[in-house]
Amino acid sequence: MIVFQCEECGTQLQALDENAGKKARCQCGAVMPVPPLSSPSPAAFDPAPYQPSDPLPTLDEYPPVAPSGSSGPSVGSMMWGFCLMAGGVLWFVASLANGRTSASAIVLFIIGLFRVIGAFNKE
Repeated sequence: MIVFQCEECGTQLQALDENAGKKARCQCGAVMPVPPLSSPSPAAFDPAPYQPSDPLPTLDEYPPVAPSGSSGPSVGSMMWGFCLMAGGVLWFVASLANGRTSASAIVLFIIGLFRVIGAFNKE
C-alpha cells in the first residue's frame, strides 16, 4: 500500500502497489501521480554474520532464571473443586429425597474431585 498526500489540500491518500506511477484523484478534485514504490527500509538490527572463530557464550552471559511463583497447590482451583463436589452431593441427596437418582450429580462430584486432585499435582 502506497501512502501519500494530496498536493492541493494535504489529505492523506492510499493507493495499491500496482497503481504506482498512475494518476489518482483526491476528494478535492485534484489529480496527481501516485508516487513510485519506495525501497523497503533496511532492518533496524542487522546482525553480524556468525564466524566459526567467535567464542562460545559462557553461562555468565545469561541472566538467572526467576523461580516460578507457585509454591504449592492452587487454592482457587481447590475451592472450585470443593464447590463442585458439594454441589454434586446436594444434587444427589435432593434427587434421592424425591425418589430419583441422578447420574449427573455423580459426574459433577467426580469432576470436582479431579479438580482438587489436579490442584495438588501442579506442585
